[in-house]
Amino acid sequence: MWSPTAIYFSCFLLTLTETIELGKETETERSQVRSILNRLRQKEEAKHPSSPYNKIRSLIKQSFDVNGQTEDLFEGDIILSLPQARKIAENLDKESPPRKKRQVVVGETLKWNKVIPYEMVDEEARGLAEDSMAVITAQTCLVFKERTTEEDYIRFVHAAGCFSAVGKVGGGQPVSMGYGCSLGAAVHEVLHALGLWHEQARSDRDRFVKIRYENIQLNRKDNFIKRGSNESENNEERYDYGSIMHYGPNTFGIESADTLETVDPRFQHTIGQRADVSFKDMKLINMRYCSDSCPTKLDCQYGGYTDPQECSKCKCPNGIGGTLCNEVKTSDFQACGDTDLDASDSHVKTIVISNIRGPGRCNYRIKAQPGFHVKLEVVEQSFECVETCSSYLEAKHLKDKTTTGFRMCCDEALDYNIVSQDHEMIVVVHHEKEDRDFTTKMIYYQVNEHRPIEGVQN
Repeated sequence: MWSPTAIYFSCFLLTLTETIELGKETETERSQVRSILNRLRQKEEAKHPSSPYNKIRSLIKQSFDVNGQTEDLFEGDIILSLPQARKIAENLDKESPPRKKRQVVVGETLKWNKVIPYEMVDEEARGLAEDSMAVITAQTCLVFKERTTEEDYIRFVHAAGCFSAVGKVGGGQPVSMGYGCSLGAAVHEVLHALGLWHEQARSDRDRFVKIRYENIQLNRKDNFIKRGSNESENNEERYDYGSIMHYGPNTFGIESADTLETVDPRFQHTIGQRADVSFKDMKLINMRYCSDSCPTKLDCQYGGYTDPQECSKCKCPNGIGGTLCNEVKTSDFQACGDTDLDASDSHVKTIVISNIRGPGRCNYRIKAQPGFHVKLEVVEQSFECVETCSSYLEAKHLKDKTTTGFRMCCDEALDYNIVSQDHEMIVVVHHEKEDRDFTTKMIYYQVNEHRPIEGVQN
């Protein structure tokens, strides 16, 4: 785990005087990209005009923004190639782009080999660059090596912020590990370079998040444009609120007002985390690059997949462990108690975690009888209530246990109605602080029906 960074945009914007260039593009091509981005800004501002009052608030805020806004970046930290910029503009002109669940950049030409060359242009970038590469190398088949004569490579620079291209675009493409970048933000940028777009830019995002255009800063509404299915793909993986590629709730907000609201309000404190890659972040990368690493595919449970680094075991979703992802992952504290639990409809059962100190996790699997559902109620919690939870109780109530569950760290969680879609629920109690005790109390029991929240995609 790394120190979480919930405030998203403050770590990657460039100063107005800084320019960006991709490896093989000409000055004319960069000028065309800027022109397209400018048209996108104007078009989105006209589509979602700011009120006069919000224009004034936004301009005042931007006048004190040290980083400012650059015409070279899309969505705050992405350097678009000319073909990518043209495709985004083309899809925006279409009224109904194809609705497919996609997130990884499309095209073999934009895909790296398993050995990815890099050059350390600025020594100031080395620490974050090497740490972020190590995070990815530890969980995939990919290897990063210092460049010798390769034509296509990553150039790690120490510019005024964090930014990257999406996918392999040719030549020496910059990835900035600049001022204000945390490790989580640095990993985020390297994942862009490997082909991941922002999660909330998916074409199906409106089923999962609402954009509060009235709260977005002037001329920054283009940062919320959706991708078309001809630009990216995510192998039909479900939307992941806990992805390290997801905007935070107030990204580009006027006076930090919320610009993103989750359709299911229970996920509001989940979005924007930069503490760790999610299971699905790494699954997407491994599906794209490492699917041929093991000669035999294991029968992994709960949506796990064969570990490309150790083909005799599976990579498992959070909270799940065992060689084939068929067990509860071992907890970090003895005080977590029993972790493989059965729900009953005849009496209520209780989980109590009392006065545990230090970082770590308690993992639980709660099962109802087939055809029934698990209901969980949070009775007590002592986590720090913050915008994006860093310590939390995570309930994975969906059938798809690979998706990050909703994370609870505020007292509003005491009123949540938490019922599993199927007969199982995975619960992860995660504590980040070394110097603070935490206490959690939950009750669970079996019910005979699952009632979806109105308007929420299940």
